[in-house]
Amino acid sequence: MTTDNLPAQFPNDPTSLEAIDRFRLLMLNYRSAVQVVRTKIHYLDQEYQIQNGHTLVDS
Repeated sequence: MTTDNLPAQFPNDPTSLEAIDRFRLLMLNYRSAVQVVRTKIHYLDQEYQIQNGHTLVDS
């Protein structure tokens, strides 16, 4: 992670930068997991509609 674009008041020690980088990676992983769950719900709702003639949202 480069420090060139960080504001002056930002902590510039390696420990803080490493923690921020870990947090950023955690948030990216969380976002990916949420997308997987949304996709799974969409497919399950389609399957439910095929079997029952309406979606869970409609019922």
